[in-house]
Amino acid sequence: VPGDRLFTDPSTVEDEPEKPDPTMIALEIEGQKVENQAKNDQLDAESSKYSTDTDAQIKKYQTDVQAQTAIALAQIKAGDQVNLETVKANLRDIPINTTNNAVTELSGMVTEMNQVFTESIQTLTKALEAVDDKVDAERELIRDEQGRPIGSRRKK
Repeated sequence: VPGDRLFTDPSTVEDEPEKPDPTMIALEIEGQKVENQAKNDQLDAESSKYSTDTDAQIKKYQTDVQAQTAIALAQIKAGDQVNLETVKANLRDIPINTTNNAVTELSGMVTEMNQVFTESIQTLTKALEAVDDKVDAERELIRDEQGRPIGSRRKK
């Protein structure tokens, strides 16, 4: 009806849900950063240890191959009869495929580190979006019967 004052009875207004404390959100984000950094450090340490172990194994196998080759050459120089099949069998027994397995496992670790990093970025992005939504939300002024402001709430 034109000319009538429209107002909302304060007793019928729903209470606005409690807002999360921005300080607590920031602390949660920092905690998540620390956890993610710890995970990344652990994965880096495991990767470094595995890389060192793999390098040592590869060097050992290279040394074994060189020793087998040196023995075969010494036998040839000495004029001994060398059975070519025996030399091939000795060389075949040395696990050269270890290098390929090491690369595959290292690749898996890198993929896992990438996933952890991506998850941490997504978590931080979601948390920051939530904070932005709370901070940037449009507000409407709540007035009492005399028209004085008594509070505000988010617009729906």
